[in-house]
Amino acid sequence: MSGAGPHREPLDPEDRLDGTAAGDAGSVAPGRRSGRGTPGWTRGRVVALTMLGAVVVLAASLPPWVNARVADAAGTTTLTASGSRSSSTVMPVALAAAAGAFALTLVDGWMRRVVALVVSACGVGILLGSAAVLVDPAAALRVPGVVPVSATTTLAPWFAVLAALIVVLGGLLALIRGEAWPLRPARRAGEAASGTGGAATSRGPARSDWDALSEGDDPT
Repeated sequence: MSGAGPHREPLDPEDRLDGTAAGDAGSVAPGRRSGRGTPGWTRGRVVALTMLGAVVVLAASLPPWVNARVADAAGTTTLTASGSRSSSTVMPVALAAAAGAFALTLVDGWMRRVVALVVSACGVGILLGSAAVLVDPAAALRVPGVVPVSATTTLAPWFAVLAALIVVLGGLLALIRGEAWPLRPARRAGEAASGTGGAATSRGPARSDWDALSEGDDPT
């Protein structure tokens, strides 16, 4: 009696299954919670963010960026220059960034990485063009033969700078996080079709050997 161990009732199979499932869920749940709790930068969100930055740059290029006072024989005249006139590169590069954001919805693999780098480069170009106007607004007036007495900038180029940073961020996100994006439906269907074709090819010799054996031939 003294050597007998404590009596343990056998576990019910359902209890064992529940315990195993709970243990598995406990080991997997943290990873799933981290993946599902944080939505992440999906393709659609990165494209929308990059497109938003490009559109803001285009909108910011329309109002005046520079207000300058010019002295002439009649007195002092105030001249203004819009963003497209103050910096000839901001608007075209913003259009290129918008085109690159749209291209991110169409490409995968190495082409996505190339487009992401181009988008980031466009954001840097917009940033440099806007910063040049902020640093020297008088030079950005671009009126031949006119030397302004004073020149100031509006808030519009600052919006362009912030939007340029958004474009750069969108390109970097597409470059870094794009590896986790699911393949586009067309490419996924193509890979599935190629996989099906490969499986059919691998089954082809087996069917031929079986047919030969059925006909009385020894396939070996």
